[in-house]
Amino acid sequence: MVRSIAIHSFKGGTGKSTISANLAATLALKGRKIGVMDMDLEGPGLHVIFGLDPYELPYTLNDVLTNGVEPEKATVKMNERLHLDKGALYFAPASVKVEEILKSLRSGFELDSFSNAIKKLTEKFALDYLLVDTHPGLEDDTLLAMGVCNNLVVVSRLDQQDMFGTGVLAEVARTLEKPVHLVLNMIPSDECFRSLESHRKDRCQLQGSGARMASLLRGNHQLSQQISLHTGQPSTSNNQTVQRTRNKAGESKRDELAE
Repeated sequence: MVRSIAIHSFKGGTGKSTISANLAATLALKGRKIGVMDMDLEGPGLHVIFGLDPYELPYTLNDVLTNGVEPEKATVKMNERLHLDKGALYFAPASVKVEEILKSLRSGFELDSFSNAIKKLTEKFALDYLLVDTHPGLEDDTLLAMGVCNNLVVVSRLDQQDMFGTGVLAEVARTLEKPVHLVLNMIPSDECFRSLESHRKDRCQLQGSGARMASLLRGNHQLSQQISLHTGQPSTSNNQTVQRTRNKAGESKRDELAE
């Protein structure tokens, strides 16, 4: 049975799309058949990471959701482009045309169209995993993706707004009864931690959101293991690696900041 995973964040700029690409490529290299949907219809970006020009395709995911186009017509196999010699990676990009973005925002799409797209993609390509890269925040389309998918991956940074927002997302996922996997990205260096610690007394307003984050970090949700991005291109930043953060020293520092 296919596992569908919504990859989400409360804010943009957390590395969510890069992590989606990481996970898809790594699972493909393990011999799995992977589908990836760019559901960030307001600000698509996965096509850049995958090195794909959306204009190459006659249809995009927008056409599937709003015009009833068969999802396989808006999907391209990425193995050759990404130099993947194992498994299979199928990508359904979102449109980058302003008029189509605006149309999707105005009209939205129905639950049935999204559910049917997932069903048809998984059946057509016999997928093992389907990854859905969502739009940041809490909106109708992101709630829809979170509700339909089997699992939720939440990507967060350790800043004030993300700490608050990740706690909110965890509560939403709990309401939806979805398993949550927490990825902490762009972890500050030890020097940054010490600097933050020196300003703790000025951050009393974080107590509520910090409690939520502390709850997350103390074992209520699984933390991702290390995954390396494989796109045939050299890594240029630490954003391109999902680092396992379950080391005692790191947990201690994060707990202290969250309290």
